[in-house]
Amino acid sequence: MNYIKQLSDFFEKNKNRNFTVSEISEACSDVFACLAGVIFCLLPVSVFAYLQLTGSWKLLTTFPVIAEVFNFFAVLSGVAGAVMYFYNSRKTPLKSVLSDNIPSLIFFALCLWMLVSTAVNGFTTDALKGGEYRNESLFSFFVYFLVYFFCSSTIKKEKFKKAAVYVLLACSWIAGVTSLIHRFVSPLVSMEEIDSGRISFVFHQFNHYGYYLTVAITLSAAVFVFEKGLKQKLFAGITFCFNSVALTVNATFGCFLAVCAALVFLAIIAGILEKRFSISAVVPFVLFLFVSFVAGRFFNSFFTDLAGLFEDIKMILGKSENAASGVSLIGADSAQNVRTAGDAGTGRWSLWTSTARYIGDRPLFGSGIEGIGRRLENETGYSDRPHNEYLQYAAFFGIPAAVLYISGVLAVYIKALRRRMNLDKTSAVCLVAAFGYLVSAFFGNTMYYTAPLLFIFLGIGSSVEKCRKE
Repeated sequence: MNYIKQLSDFFEKNKNRNFTVSEISEACSDVFACLAGVIFCLLPVSVFAYLQLTGSWKLLTTFPVIAEVFNFFAVLSGVAGAVMYFYNSRKTPLKSVLSDNIPSLIFFALCLWMLVSTAVNGFTTDALKGGEYRNESLFSFFVYFLVYFFCSSTIKKEKFKKAAVYVLLACSWIAGVTSLIHRFVSPLVSMEEIDSGRISFVFHQFNHYGYYLTVAITLSAAVFVFEKGLKQKLFAGITFCFNSVALTVNATFGCFLAVCAALVFLAIIAGILEKRFSISAVVPFVLFLFVSFVAGRFFNSFFTDLAGLFEDIKMILGKSENAASGVSLIGADSAQNVRTAGDAGTGRWSLWTSTARYIGDRPLFGSGIEGIGRRLENETGYSDRPHNEYLQYAAFFGIPAAVLYISGVLAVYIKALRRRMNLDKTSAVCLVAAFGYLVSAFFGNTMYYTAPLLFIFLGIGSSVEKCRKE
């Protein structure tokens, strides 16, 4: 309400003034740059609302169509934001502009390599339109890096950085409450097509909802630590606990590990920024373990899964005395028995080793988008993707693509570390959330409705002004 009043007062005071193109561009640049991320954060809730209001259960065919519409508007907003950014930077030395956008330059080089790789492997239907269910084409990957990341990285004012953060946290409540209603109270038509016995909201798999929850939990934890206002802390703390319970019901173990890693990372970031150890920064980690333990008494216990993880590791190392006693863990039913080392982590070890072999066969340009799918599924019997995003980039586009991807991510965190004196709290919050996703990426796949979350918040985390020494 204060922002609306400020806007109204501004127009009242300047109603007879003619604004220059530069003034309009400077004022609107952040609006369009942040709008792409905000639009995407509204996507899953919008799909739910549409399906529920229309009484349609055709989730698997409806979600991609609505996502295309949202991506279209995100691209329009992103292009407008990018044009304004470059226009506003016209008087800035080129060297300064380039040094300020090193992660974007690396990701741009990655996009060029993906284009070359696709040309080498052929512009197949999967490359141009995306495979059925996954719905990721070459254009989708371009949008991830060139729209969601780049535009988010150009936002200057912190109040615009906060937009995507608080929209996602608000939407996570809608996702969690409706999922729990569907699971324990009364089935909702919008979720009837997917029934895994877990909560998955409107995502095609329950572990995809786990990725979403990972981002929501880590965002709220970081807001709780870095925000000073009591209202923000209270909202973030309650949201954190609620989504932590939801993750326990969802039971995606890989995301539990990712959240734990991100909360440790949060404590480290807080220590670096405050130049001292802060007990409050450790509170989210302790609280998360406590909530997971209590909720695990009624639902899936991650701590039982944790014990099974060590059994899986022993299996891989060939030191397990009882192969049938391990638990198949990361992203599937924890009651499934592990029979061989390949079955460890719900077959992920088999997927990873097979994918590594395929990468060795075509190390330079990869096998193209979805190029290993049929072979991987036939040989492992588990999935058509490696369930490791880093291996996925290498398998699709070659080892150079994976190196560029990892380099771009590292460049974001190096940039934030070098400019930590100017690192605002919202950028720090987003770096923690992106870190949580990056850890979960060791166990998951990119999906058209979850991968942009990484690039939105990674981009905001990259949006840090230069220090005077640079």
